[in-house]
Amino acid sequence: MNFSEQLLKLGDHLRKSVSPIYLAYDIQKPELWRPLGTCFRMRSGAIQLHATCAHVWDEMEIFRRSHPQGRVVFSISGTLCIIKELHLWEKSESRELDQAYFTTTQPTPIFSDPSTLEEKFFTQPHPIPKPLEGEECYVIGYPSVGRHLLSLPIREDYWAALYPIAHVGIRHVHLWPNQANIVSNGNSDLYTTSSMLGGASGSPAFIFRENRPLIIGIFYEGRDSQSPLLVSRIDYLDEHSLLRDKF
Repeated sequence: MNFSEQLLKLGDHLRKSVSPIYLAYDIQKPELWRPLGTCFRMRSGAIQLHATCAHVWDEMEIFRRSHPQGRVVFSISGTLCIIKELHLWEKSESRELDQAYFTTTQPTPIFSDPSTLEEKFFTQPHPIPKPLEGEECYVIGYPSVGRHLLSLPIREDYWAALYPIAHVGIRHVHLWPNQANIVSNGNSDLYTTSSMLGGASGSPAFIFRENRPLIIGIFYEGRDSQSPLLVSRIDYLDEHSLLRDKF
């Protein structure tokens, strides 16, 4: 198994806890659905949450208010599900941090038997270990490129990349895109530059300690191949706040 195949194998395992988000204007017309972003599910002790970027959450809320007959759809381990209720747990008010955490009601599969649905959650220790400069960071998500919703079943090309960490700040981790190993289960040529990563906002970012993937933050910005990609750091999980030490 070569290195790219190893990255894809890891991606196939981790993406069971990662979901693309669609805004469905008409649930019966997937060609009208809009790919929005990515979210992931994590558990630490008694906490069980969905995580994404604050700007992705804000767009979901605008959609729900302006299209009351529309639905937010997640794909959970390849099963398309309606999410009828989303409840905000915490959101950063600073756009610079760009994190949101929320809970949902039981997802309802659209085209399959509900009894077959199994939600997977990342299990995290706390406190979360601090990433180090030069350490490798693995990011997995669902960019909009390649997700053209023409018919069912929807093809879900995920993007995965391994980056060396260029800088670790109090709030952010910087990743250099021109030093990445990038793979995709679809057309990998579509994901070679950060400018093609629209829809990847909300993707989890990991480091590896003792061969275990540990979430360190949320991918939220990539401008171009000459600028660092930005990961908003998650420092600590407790029953009160994930953002308490940020300000």
